[in-house]
Amino acid sequence: MLSYLLEGNQRAPVQEELKAGIRVLDAGCGGGIWSIEMARLYPNSDFTGTDIVNVFASSIPNAPANCNFQIADTRKLPFENDTFDYVFQRFQVSCFRVDEWPNVLRELVRVTKPGGWIELVITMMWMRDVDMNWSSNFPRVLKELGLINITADYRSMPIGWGPPEIAEPSYTNFIKAFIALKPQMMATLGIPEDEYDQRVKESENECKQHKTYWNVDYVYGRKPMA
Repeated sequence: MLSYLLEGNQRAPVQEELKAGIRVLDAGCGGGIWSIEMARLYPNSDFTGTDIVNVFASSIPNAPANCNFQIADTRKLPFENDTFDYVFQRFQVSCFRVDEWPNVLRELVRVTKPGGWIELVITMMWMRDVDMNWSSNFPRVLKELGLINITADYRSMPIGWGPPEIAEPSYTNFIKAFIALKPQMMATLGIPEDEYDQRVKESENECKQHKTYWNVDYVYGRKPMA
């Protein structure tokens, strides 16, 4: 679904390099879906997925030989400077506080080779003390860290309406997110469980009626040659 919306698994102009063979980092890979899909698409490239917890364990048996996973904290990556040709990160905005993000971006730049690319795929929202709208600062911070050829844009994903290849899976993922976030959302909204469940149940018609959408933002830039 996301690859349909973004017209591929990545927006940075690295397709030819991926075909030829490069080293790729998926920082904060979660279950490793992106790494595995990309490793199958580009067998000449090597993919490393990292996450702070071992949520990718069930994915390892399905991973091709050019894809590996390891536990690592993005705030202090266990890699030498200039290790990867392409560094990718998706939907990690909620994982770090505002004051942690400059160092996170600095780490991503540090492990990227001169001439390599960094790409961030982002969703925009706010909840409690995690300001996910801070990601609008990413282009500026990446520029301050020395990146060039920076591009920032977004795509809007209809939730429960629009093209059939988007409508149903987008709403399914929308509901899964609300189920996963149920305890936090109930506490934030201050409502009991039965009311929360009823609101989720009513959301499908509301999404269609009000043409609800979800913005997926992305930004990428290149580390200049030394």
